[in-house]
Amino acid sequence: MPSALIFGGLCMVGRNLVTYLVENNLCHPIRVVDRSVPQTAFLSQRCADALAKTEFLQANLRNPASVAACFEPSPGVSEWDFVFNCSTEERYGQVDQVYLERIMLVGTNCANEAAKRNVKVFLQISTGSVYQEISNPPCGETAPTQTQIARTKYHLETDQKVLETPGLNAIVVRPSLVYGPADLHRATPFLALSSVIRYKGWHLTQPHTTNPRRNSVHVYDVAAGMHHLAKWYTSTNQSGPRVFNISDESDSRQYGVFCDPLVLRMTDLMALREELNEMSIPVWLEMLAKYQIHNTPVSPYLEEEYFSAPPTSVDGQRIVRETGFEYRYPKLVLANLEETVHEYVSQKLWPSAEL
Repeated sequence: MPSALIFGGLCMVGRNLVTYLVENNLCHPIRVVDRSVPQTAFLSQRCADALAKTEFLQANLRNPASVAACFEPSPGVSEWDFVFNCSTEERYGQVDQVYLERIMLVGTNCANEAAKRNVKVFLQISTGSVYQEISNPPCGETAPTQTQIARTKYHLETDQKVLETPGLNAIVVRPSLVYGPADLHRATPFLALSSVIRYKGWHLTQPHTTNPRRNSVHVYDVAAGMHHLAKWYTSTNQSGPRVFNISDESDSRQYGVFCDPLVLRMTDLMALREELNEMSIPVWLEMLAKYQIHNTPVSPYLEEEYFSAPPTSVDGQRIVRETGFEYRYPKLVLANLEETVHEYVSQKLWPSAEL
């Protein structure tokens, strides 16, 4: 059974990858590394149970020496077979320095050390948002890219550095808009806003939109896809760098939760955002107080990037054609969005109110 080293194992993708590997008995041993600690990560019981069956290390991944220490073998393991770097900055609207340190510096440190250790395969999480605004056909792995947003600029630069690392068997994974359990920064703010609107009985009319199609992907498919790619790469004796998108075939505009800009001028969009935030935050605090929730990472606050980022339609079929991967969640359905809310309710992190 292959061994696995997972950086960023407490982030959204990382914790779901850990859970997937443990529950399906796919890798052993598993070492999980993160800058945070499990006690402050708002883990679900399922993720906590999975993490308990791994070795956990807290480390500063911006420090090359700390990264090198994380690669030191575990008892019975001479080297790490699969190395997954899920460590990233998931929040929108951060300054360039945050993205430089938490995306590019961490990614290159992990990739450089993986090359020194001759790992069998190194997988770097990226984002489908690096592609330019193209909807027909959807953006494949060779589509033109854009750097107009700081977050995507540093993802793209990191991708290039990882793919060019000498001696590294690298796969860059670019998911479209990831939703599902542990999501905080993509669909969840809009779901929280929806909950606020229903709680107050407000009726908001959304103008007609002509924006390009955009894609999403369930976090379980991202986790399964990353393991599938690692296994495919090693079992079929692949070599050299690879890039794979992971994306379903849904048009996420249908659900009105994935940063769908309205047909308004940018100034109107920013005014709309400010108005929604001013309306929703006090009500959300009222709801939290009503249900006696004193600490939660969930918020209906909408970042500027939700409205300014170019929508991207991502083609996630190359991984199917070339590696035989099968999506468990090929279409976005409301029940899968509700799953995220139900998990937060069970953790007492979301007011028990109807979506």
